[in-house]
Amino acid sequence: MRGGSGTATFKVLSVAQATAITANTPVSRTVPTGEAYALFDVALDSNSDVFFSDASNSAYGFSYQLYDLAGHQITQGNAAPGSGVQLNNIAVSGHYLLALARSPYNTYASAPLNFTILQIPRTPLPLQFGSPTQGQFLSISATRSYTFIASGPEEISVSTAQGNIRYQLVDAFGHDAMVLSPSNAGKATFSVAAGSYTLKAIYQGGYAAAPVPFTFTARAIQTTRPMTVGIPLTVNWSSGIPDQQLQVNLQAGESAWLAPTVALPYAVEIGYRVLDAGGTQVAAGVLGNTSWGDAAGIPLSATMVSSYTIQMFGLQYGQAPTGATSFKLSDNALTTVAYTLGDVVPAP
Repeated sequence: MRGGSGTATFKVLSVAQATAITANTPVSRTVPTGEAYALFDVALDSNSDVFFSDASNSAYGFSYQLYDLAGHQITQGNAAPGSGVQLNNIAVSGHYLLALARSPYNTYASAPLNFTILQIPRTPLPLQFGSPTQGQFLSISATRSYTFIASGPEEISVSTAQGNIRYQLVDAFGHDAMVLSPSNAGKATFSVAAGSYTLKAIYQGGYAAAPVPFTFTARAIQTTRPMTVGIPLTVNWSSGIPDQQLQVNLQAGESAWLAPTVALPYAVEIGYRVLDAGGTQVAAGVLGNTSWGDAAGIPLSATMVSSYTIQMFGLQYGQAPTGATSFKLSDNALTTVAYTLGDVVPAP
């Protein structure tokens, strides 16, 4: 006490009296009348960004202090409402003591606390194909990254029922992968060759007071079927995504023509990309039957023995259709032969 006399009352609490909580799990606790502090024991990861999130504004008037188990204060501040307050200086993984305090003059009533300690990995996580990937966005932390390795040409499709997410896929050098379908309405399809990639899920929903949960599913189309001249092969579409890639093997100087067996209906388009055996793009375009300059087929030619992978995505009136398309490979009968002056060229 300063400048007076009287009786002071205080309470000593130990770490053992702290309530154990888990990161990324909502906490609901009531601070009793007459109590100024609430203590929590939480395990934190130094490789993650940590946020105190109180979307309900229940911690209005509270401050926070974070201590390590040696009693050193790591960080402090106001438990401000909103999308989140970042708790910095988590240098070592382990248990920490979180103290939420209110003014001793404001303890005349109980106070409910509803908050979440969000822990978001700072490094990309491995991308799981075929099963849902889940997480949370914050307005101040709106990108989640996931990595994978492609062993060869693949189509990577990503989908979610949420329309507030867009996707970006970059290679090991930070270059954007080719987009076969637009990244909108929570969906995207990418074309990749062999290599390491990072998929970024980016929140576009604007300011959100509460953490925004998200779920998406990534799939890799790896099935590749070789084409034989004159024998049709059917590609099945599910929301514009094919069930396979096509492969064409050509000899040196050989050329071929790959096209649907029947003309595509009006406004149906098939975007395509052709990769050589080394994963280098040799052609790209759109097949269709419209007045927008679409092509009727894909011309292929080889200067040396090579294998080509054709990746595709279907659209109809700008939407991703479901159905099937039959393709046939034709030998263009164009053969490149080297001649010199004086050679006799045989009649065809």
